[in-house]
Amino acid sequence: MGCNARAHDEQFGYCAQSDDLAIDTVDRVTVTQTPIAGGAPVVLVDESLPNLALGGMADAGDAVLLQLRWHPIPSYTGDTLTAVWRIPKDGTPHSDARPDVKWSDALFHQWLAWDGENIFGAISAQNASEEARVPANDTSPPELVKLGPGVITRRGDEILSLQAVGAPASGSDAIQLVVASSKGAPAGSVVACGGSGSIVTLVPAGIVADDSGIYASYREGNDTVVARVAQ
Repeated sequence: MGCNARAHDEQFGYCAQSDDLAIDTVDRVTVTQTPIAGGAPVVLVDESLPNLALGGMADAGDAVLLQLRWHPIPSYTGDTLTAVWRIPKDGTPHSDARPDVKWSDALFHQWLAWDGENIFGAISAQNASEEARVPANDTSPPELVKLGPGVITRRGDEILSLQAVGAPASGSDAIQLVVASSKGAPAGSVVACGGSGSIVTLVPAGIVADDSGIYASYREGNDTVVARVAQ
């Protein structure tokens, strides 16, 4: 079975995987560390949780972060339990990153990010899923940000997202591509907006960035487009 979530650093790739044990809906989560240059993987996490779903994963220096959720058995008889685990790369036990935060159900959120000080991910706010900046080393409250569901990349201490947002002036199913940045107080900033289309024909695919620019990939109808984003 392939990875449900991935991350990497300069030396290793990290894979988070959920396997159905078929025992009263218990699942196993494993996180492995594999040398990029070749070699046997090392298991960092091997645990069983009921009704498990894995979300995003991010490299955080000496650890990786993994968003997940699980339900008590029997299914859905209690509150959804959510967490972002901090998993040290040296194999020591994982811990909860900001256990005071109500993270969103990982089943519906597929990315997580780290800018060197903050975790970026989806939290549950007023019965909705909202993207937020969550300080990792204190108990400051999360701050909602302009980043949204889609695809992300990291450039230094900046997180950039390529996302599709509603464009109601163009019709009920119309969307517009937006590149947003975590930089800019207090909620980040919108870097660029693209043309509009429908949720079927205009789909974010990828984003990368370096000091010279931001490059976005998206599907437009049957075509794949790679564009340099003007800043």
